[in-house]
Amino acid sequence: MKETAKTLNIIYENLHHRAMKLESELSSGGFDCSWGWENYFGKTDGEIRYYPLPVVAVHGLGNIFLELNSCYLTATYSKTGLGMLELEKLAKIHKYEIFSADDKTLKVYSPEDDISQIRTKLFITPGDYFCICVHMPSEQDFNSVREVLAEFRVPEDMIENHV
Repeated sequence: MKETAKTLNIIYENLHHRAMKLESELSSGGFDCSWGWENYFGKTDGEIRYYPLPVVAVHGLGNIFLELNSCYLTATYSKTGLGMLELEKLAKIHKYEIFSADDKTLKVYSPEDDISQIRTKLFITPGDYFCICVHMPSEQDFNSVREVLAEFRVPEDMIENHV
């Protein structure tokens, strides 16, 4: 049991330092943000995960969750706000998913879907708010993360601020 605790400490120390570094870089770059741990239960890459993750809250935009080998940005937009994004262009650059904010199992778009149908699916899907989850490699430098945040920025009244 002692070895398990030691291994977990090594893993979580790395996540802790990555979160502190990202929060510091984003704050220095003019973003209002903070970080902490969030209990996470969900499927990632088809596997159920049961452990807490560090999350950097970028106030007025969304959250950046740090996984062991990746990170992802989540944000909740109004249907109108989501429609303001260049979703087709962004799909060529980033792997992302869109699902209902009210029913997380109701997917509007995933990378396997036909991107040309995204606006139609968004329009016919019930609900006023939708979540987008943008997958990124784990070793993002500040400039890469800032670019992703800029690409997904819309007027604040179009974002459901959960942070």
